[in-house]
Amino acid sequence: FGAKLDRARGCGRRVGGNMATEEEYRIDADLFWERIGKLHSSWQGARGKEALWQGADALVLDTGKYDEDAMYLRSTSMHNWLFGLEMPDTVIVITETMMYVLASAKKVALIEPLQTKRPADAKLSVLCYTRSKADKDAANYETLEAKLKGSHEGRTIALLVKETPRGDAAERWRDCVRRLAAEQVDLAPMVGELLLRKDASEQTLVKRAALFSAKLLEEYVVPEIENIVDKKINKQHSAIASAIEDFVGTEGVLGQLKIPPNKIPDPAQLDTAYTPIIQSGRTFNLKPSAESNDDALNHGGGVITVSLGGRYHSYCANVGRTYVLNPTKEQAAEYATLLAAHEAVVATLAPGRPAADALQAAVDVVRGRHPNLVPKLTKNAGFATGLEFRDGSFVLNAKNTRTLEEGMVFNVAVGFEGLEGARGKTYAMFLAETVLVGPAGAELLTSGCTRAWAQVSYQIDDDDDGGGAGPSDGRGKENKPKASGSKSGAPKVELTQSRTRAKNQQQQAAQLDEQLREHQ
Repeated sequence: FGAKLDRARGCGRRVGGNMATEEEYRIDADLFWERIGKLHSSWQGARGKEALWQGADALVLDTGKYDEDAMYLRSTSMHNWLFGLEMPDTVIVITETMMYVLASAKKVALIEPLQTKRPADAKLSVLCYTRSKADKDAANYETLEAKLKGSHEGRTIALLVKETPRGDAAERWRDCVRRLAAEQVDLAPMVGELLLRKDASEQTLVKRAALFSAKLLEEYVVPEIENIVDKKINKQHSAIASAIEDFVGTEGVLGQLKIPPNKIPDPAQLDTAYTPIIQSGRTFNLKPSAESNDDALNHGGGVITVSLGGRYHSYCANVGRTYVLNPTKEQAAEYATLLAAHEAVVATLAPGRPAADALQAAVDVVRGRHPNLVPKLTKNAGFATGLEFRDGSFVLNAKNTRTLEEGMVFNVAVGFEGLEGARGKTYAMFLAETVLVGPAGAELLTSGCTRAWAQVSYQIDDDDDGGGAGPSDGRGKENKPKASGSKSGAPKVELTQSRTRAKNQQQQAAQLDEQLREHQ
């Protein structure tokens, strides 16, 4: 994901760094024992050579010095999952009966008390070793080597082979592991499996991240874009994205987004999951690795796409929207098809359904309503998300043979690329939501950000279509005051006023519905 995730780890609590105060360091013992038990049961239950854990006799989870450039690491995800904290410069060895931890004195002081709260039925015990500068941990490494050899047959070690922990101590430890001459298997798939299904506490964190994401877009980003369009301000996509990140770090952000404090009780743990992606004009890229370029936001007409992700206690959520200025009839039809396709994908996300059904549902809708758009449809319908923004091992594409399970969370992202408008100008359309697979089906977590056509399409006083939008089909005029360029000659009303008026009408209607329910 590169530079676009340059703030991605800003919300984690890191022991040995400056991410949290001493009072904030706390490990939930009950949650730790529940999750380490889940890990141990999964490992022991599927330890066969052809099973998930690939015959692993022991497990190694090692980290080096904190690395600002390493955005989403499975080692960090596991630390957050087990401890609720990041643990740089730490070695964890798990054998059939023990969990050994080599760490600094501060981290040992946090982890050692877990043993005193060990449940009677726990399959593992915890034993800590403190790092030694005197011999550069030579004795500690020798001890851990012996533990690795003594677990099961001692021939196969599972570790995160694609990660390269930084620092001399981390390198010396990896050298020790290599000297064992044991077979190494990659721990990453096993970690991914453990993180895929969210428990109740994880679901709460994802829901809060989703609420924040939706409100950030609805209450801050959209008004900012409307202001730029209204006043014809020359502002780069990248500058808008940076401004969003800066806003997230401001004091009182919840109040500005109209989020009650009880909904997100720990705002210091909020951050963006990646640098927001703002696109308009002629250049669009719907991949999650896309970046906001340095082109100015096109406010003369056409399409604007926005994608942003919020993060809370390291759990990610995502939302994406398309806004159309001076829409044509064709664009209204395209958007209606996209919305129907996205809704069809969400409807497939139920326990027991094949994951491949998701993309097929989108294809079926597009083929039935707008067959010429099938080749322009994104090649997948999203991916699993959580402690890692994008879990590449569980993508909603045609090749995924897995079955959906309760507790999975997905970024459902569907779009059209390479659409053509007036004078051959190209544009894209995109929708993304965070969706939880609940016991009875899908639960849309980012519904707080509107995607209704009347709220994402605008009539503006400008003839430059910028991204393919020509004269309006009148649908926008039906829901908003006409611009001064319309044939009626009606006075110009800024689009922010128009959108606010429509929103107020919706709120009034909702209040009336509530009053009627109260009297039934």
